[in-house]
Amino acid sequence: MVPVFLQTLGKRNPALFYFGWACLAASLVTGVCFLLDAAGSTWIRPTRFLFSTTIFVWTIGWLLDALHEQKKLLLFSVALILILLFENGYTVIFAMHESSTHNHIAPGLDAWMIRMMEIGVGIISVWAAYFTWLFFTRPLPDIKRHYLWGIRFGLLFFVVFSLSGNLMAVLPGWNVASPNGGSGLPFVNWKQQSSGLRAAHFLGIHALQVLPLMGYYISRRSIITIIFSVVYFLAVLAVLTQALLQQPLIELYMG
Repeated sequence: MVPVFLQTLGKRNPALFYFGWACLAASLVTGVCFLLDAAGSTWIRPTRFLFSTTIFVWTIGWLLDALHEQKKLLLFSVALILILLFENGYTVIFAMHESSTHNHIAPGLDAWMIRMMEIGVGIISVWAAYFTWLFFTRPLPDIKRHYLWGIRFGLLFFVVFSLSGNLMAVLPGWNVASPNGGSGLPFVNWKQQSSGLRAAHFLGIHALQVLPLMGYYISRRSIITIIFSVVYFLAVLAVLTQALLQQPLIELYMG
């Protein structure tokens, strides 16, 4: 039986609903490749990206429907699908190439593709910032206030911490003062002996799910949602700061 959430989402935004299912199915395929391939670590990234994409598009499709901007939402959905098809397609092609040849794609092509992915992320962030502004400026009386504040801060923090992804390109890389690659924690691959930006990036962008869920299911007053959101933001900011100070996250907090 399909959960009520997905049944409703299928009516609210069919495009993102079916695209999410396609990404979820693809993540299962790459997950099997990860389990079966001797060089299975190459399949971690596309599996993680595809699964995260499913969660993201279903979340954004659900939340933005409350704005009743159907034409703009349709345009955004099409742009979002095209961008994420490109980005997830690249991670899959990269994994297929490295798994079969044990070599990276040509550095020049790889760098160009990464720049294209950064542009795609920038486009998504600009759209998300616009929708965030609408949530902050429109009254939206049909949404309970404590839930609305969760949506507002969830979108806002998603936009802010999406920009942390650009730090990985500027520094460059996600491991500060140490080379990328190598083993780490299962699935997320966060390093225990080096500082990394991915933990803050992950926690920041997934405020998009955490804060609306908290506002809807746990909080019953706007002030509680606001306080929780501020604490969440400060916690993620602390994780980002320790990475920039080259302090390993896991060793710092778990000994």
